[in-house]
This record gives sequence, C-alpha cells and structure tokens, in this order.
Amino acid sequence: MEIFSGKKVSVLGLGKSGFESALFLKEHGAEVYVSELAEKEDFLQKKSELEALGIRCDIGTHDYAQILESQFSVVSPGIAPHTELMQTLRQRHHKTISEIELAFRFFQGDVVAITGTNGKTTTTTLSAGLLQHFGKKSFSCGNIGNSVIGEIRKDNVTGTAVIEVSSFQLETTELFRPKVAFLLNVEPDHIDWHGNFEKYLAAKLRIFENQKTDDAAILNFRDSVIQKSIPQIHSRVFFFNESPGAENPNWDAVLALCDVYGFDRAAGEAFLKSAPPIEHRLEQFIDPGKTDGVIYINDSKSTNPASLTYALERQKQKVILIVGGKNKGNHFDALRPLVSHKVKHLIIFGECKELMREDLGPAAPYEIAADLADVLSRAKLAAQRGDVVLFSPGCASFDMFKNYEDRGRKFKEGVLAGSEVHVA
Repeated sequence: MEIFSGKKVSVLGLGKSGFESALFLKEHGAEVYVSELAEKEDFLQKKSELEALGIRCDIGTHDYAQILESQFSVVSPGIAPHTELMQTLRQRHHKTISEIELAFRFFQGDVVAITGTNGKTTTTTLSAGLLQHFGKKSFSCGNIGNSVIGEIRKDNVTGTAVIEVSSFQLETTELFRPKVAFLLNVEPDHIDWHGNFEKYLAAKLRIFENQKTDDAAILNFRDSVIQKSIPQIHSRVFFFNESPGAENPNWDAVLALCDVYGFDRAAGEAFLKSAPPIEHRLEQFIDPGKTDGVIYINDSKSTNPASLTYALERQKQKVILIVGGKNKGNHFDALRPLVSHKVKHLIIFGECKELMREDLGPAAPYEIAADLADVLSRAKLAAQRGDVVLFSPGCASFDMFKNYEDRGRKFKEGVLAGSEVHVA
C-alpha cells in the first residue's frame, strides 16, 4: 500500500474520478494540486469545495511548473495523449497514472475488470449481480458511473470489485492486475483520442498485461481481432459467444464467470432472465398505450457505429431511427446496407449531422433536426401505431449533453412530456 504523506501529487481533470482522487490523496496526507481546463459551473463548485479543504485548484489553465514539481499526476480519462499537456509531461518523463491504478493500490480484494468497444456497462452490471446472486460480496464501479477511488473512500476495500474499464483508463495503468479480465469485442472507436486503431487495441490489451497464469481472461470467440491477440495473453482463457448468431453475447460473457468460479450455469441463466433491464441500453421505458401505440427505445449508451449496429440487428421490424451527436473519428457508411434493411425513417441531429447525412442519407428517407426537442417532435409526427422509435445515436453525447446518461434521461423526459424537453 503506497504512502502519500508529504508527497506532491497533481490531479489533472475535475470529473468524478478527479474530484474523488483529490479528496482521497488529501485524506492520505498528500499535497495536492488540481487543474481543469474546462470552465464549467459544476467544476467551479468543486473548486470551492477543494479549496475549503486546503487543496489548490486551477480552472481554465494548467500550471505546468506546479505539475512538474509533483512526484506523479493522476490523469483524467478525458485528457487525450496528443494534447499539449500530455506531450509535455512525456517529454519531461513525468509519471502519470489513472484513477483505477491509484485505487488498485489500496484495494485488498479481487478485481473483475471489463473492457471492450461495446457492452461494458451491461456486462459489468450483470456480472456484479451474478456474483452477489451466488453469495460473493461484490460491487460495480469504474467507467459505469461511480469511481473506483470513490468506493475506496467509502471503505469498500474487500470483496470483489467489478470494474468497467475504458481504453483511456488502461492507457495509464502500471500495476493494475485483474483476477478476471473481460475483453468483449474490439472495433474502431475513440480514434480521435488514441490516434489510430492499433493504439486503441494496444490500450485494450493492457487489461491482461499484469495477469499471471492463475488469473482468467474471458474472450469473445467470434471476434477476429481478439483471436489474433490471444498469444499476448498468459492467463487461463475462457471463451464466450462460441455459437454463431448468439442472441445475447453479453449474457454469454457473464455466464463465463460461472465457469471461472465454478457456479451452476443453469442457476446463472435463471438469474439473468430475472434481471431488470439496464438503463439507457435498449431500454423500453414507457407503456406504448401511453404513446398512441408507438414503442420508444432509449439506447443512449450507443456511442459508436458498432453499438448502433448491435441495436439495429436486434430489431424485428423497420424502425424510426434517431442518430447523431459528437463524432469520435468514425465513419458510418459501412452501415448503409443495415440501415436500408432496418430503418423506415431516419432523424439526424447533433454536431456530426453533416457526416451522418453523407454516410447514411442514401440508405433511408431522412430529415435533419435542430436539437432534441425538434427530434422528438419529428419522431412523433413520423410514427404510427405499432412503430418503433429507436434512439441509438451512435455518437458521443458531449456536443449537447453532460454524458450519455444525461442524454438518455432527457430523451425519456421528452417522450413522457409529449416532446416538451429542456436541453440546457
């Protein structure tokens, strides 16, 4: 367990994990400096809270001299490697770690870590539930919403931590070693952050880097990229999604935990069938009787082309599809055949609407909406009794919303309120 008393440590970024990391380090005796470039209202509020505790906090600027005086920095997953800050820190050989790396050094239990391009949140939630179902003390955390270091601050330091891990977080791990590591799938995503697919894949594979031969890797059998990466993995390998056309690969992944821990698979399947739906992931949230027989599905967790593909493939009829948001360096033209087959009407909005129009417009009748209120109004006009309105943006949410949860909640609120939605 690392001792921080008297050490100078910087925290770069003031999201949930940055704020909790700063508090944790201060509580453990470190001299903490926090900096955040974005001048948002909630960051200014956090700045006041931190300064009241004696933590220096800059908003709107990075004090490079102060950062470089630190023994190391805890870096937000939102700060990309190509930024001026990160390039400077690399050039000066300044040590950087992620919040999950910081938390791992204080956690005394087992870690089940889950990464992949899609399905992380669903698999994390269900895996924690499955372990609890079989009597193991466990909790979910990480990129799912509640930070790992926040759980450590609440004295959750034993049992099994089921952690949703992003490629951003894995980029700056050092000692992080999961007892069980999932790699669900790997498809192009976050290219704007990593620079290219090879670097994105390399970050994902870091989840296995410190595993030993008695640890476990749970891998997607039908993912060709993962298959080619198996020689780099030295832990025990368990496969899921071995049968073609599996209805729910996420369930298959969770059931692989039964093989790792020796649980009864039939009991595991029974648990999964009884589990409640995951919010913002193909969530049918309202009785169609209240929407003139129209089914609305909230899939705000869809933030890339692969997750949009997954959502469309699971539709049994043609849908009214809502897409758009902030692009992450992806293209969508490969989806044209699927959109042509599954979409009767397309509504496009958000920062990347012109790219979406160019890539998907030829595949289905489409219209461009100005904002979410306009989206909902157009969807209501286009939908008839028995139709499905699928909100599966395929893009990040940060052009108009705080995060995908905020986007999904506002979508649901707008549907429930008859399209009277407030986006600000």
